[in-house]
Amino acid sequence: MSTPVSATAVLDLVIDRGCDFDLEITLTDAADDPVDLTGASVSAAVAELPGGTTFLDLGAAISDASAGKITLTAARADTAEVTRTTGVWDLLVLDSADKLIRQIAGKVTFSKIISPEPA
Repeated sequence: MSTPVSATAVLDLVIDRGCDFDLEITLTDAADDPVDLTGASVSAAVAELPGGTTFLDLGAAISDASAGKITLTAARADTAEVTRTTGVWDLLVLDSADKLIRQIAGKVTFSKIISPEPA
């Protein structure tokens, strides 16, 4: 069974305000094999700065534990309420051995959509 890599990976995100956000992430170990997330739990959120108050939950969920897949989601109603243009985010994994690991962190840019919502 592979274990998560302890070094935090960096992944910057762009989230369109007023649009649904969905992203699937596959966690891999140093040998590039999927991390088995059986028995683990995950969380991800956006804050204005590290250690600051979170203002957007990224709805992290394990979508395929044996393949190391995690899905991040935010509904368009939630992204529409964001007034900031930037933030920071991270993804935490609490593994089956009760070890908490910050797997991914990065900057977030919130962009404004141009087109009107389709009818």
